[in-house]
Formats: sequence, C-alpha cells, structure tokens
Amino acid sequence: IYTCMGHRANRNRINKGFTLLEVLVAVLILGITIAAPLTLASRSLQAGQRSKNRIVATAMAQEGVELVHAIRSGNFLSGNGWDQGLASCRLVDGCFIEVDDLRVRGCSTSCPMLRFDGSLYQYNTGPTSIYRRVISISGSGNEMQVTASVSWSDAVSTQSVDISEYLFDWQ
Repeated sequence: IYTCMGHRANRNRINKGFTLLEVLVAVLILGITIAAPLTLASRSLQAGQRSKNRIVATAMAQEGVELVHAIRSGNFLSGNGWDQGLASCRLVDGCFIEVDDLRVRGCSTSCPMLRFDGSLYQYNTGPTSIYRRVISISGSGNEMQVTASVSWSDAVSTQSVDISEYLFDWQ
C-alpha cells in the first residue's frame, strides 16, 4: 500500500495548506496595494491645501494694494494730499489697513493676524486665521511703491506672497 515513504510525505505536505512564509508575502503585497493609494490621496490633499493657502494669500496681498488705491482715491475726492494717512506704512514694520473703514495703523514689531468671520478676512471679528498681511510703502515725491506681503505657516514651513505696485500722484 505504501510504495514510497517520501511520496506519501509530499502529498501530506501539499494538503496542509499555506505556509507561514506564503501568508506573510500575501499580507505584505496586500499592505502595499492598500498603502500606495492612501499615500497618494494624502499627498494630493496636502497639495490641494497648500494651493488653497497660496491662492487666498495672493488675493489678500492684491487686496492690500487695492486698499492703498482706495485711500489714494478718497484723498483725491476730498481734496487732501494724495498720500495723506499713509505715513505709518512708510515705517520699518509697515502697516495694516482695516477693510471696513480704511483705518491705517502702524505695526509695532509685527502686524496682527487676520481674522476670518466666515465671509471676510479682517482684523475685528471672527477666529484668528493663519494669515498675516503687512503693507509697506517706499518712494517719495509723486511716486510710491506699495508692497503687500501676506505670510502664513503650514505644517512644513512659513510661506509668503508679495505683490508690489507703483502708484503716482495723478491729481
């Protein structure tokens, strides 16, 4: 009945199922196939968040320059000097401008963080955002260079966006 002892042992070994090594290799392959798409999705979400932060910061820097435009236009309409009220923006630490009433205030050592009330970034209400805007002005006579810098920190580093524009006394 038993013709070969080795042959009988091989048949028992085949029928026993998977070895521990085969199970470990299968689990490893399964883990890699699950981890790769999750890593890709995570990195995509991080890249999307970084892009969103940069877009918001760019819009707020442009808004900073536009606030100086609005002050210059208001000065023209009320018969004041074209750069009246902007002296604190010429200081070393720059200034910040309230969006709702165009009040200009100097930054002593650093400008405050912007707040977001759900629809508007400003300095009065809402939780503190991750953004800080500094407006600085250089130049004299009939020309000034306005630079609005918006900075923020993410999980990796501090980022910033700067927008500069030249304004002239066109009165």
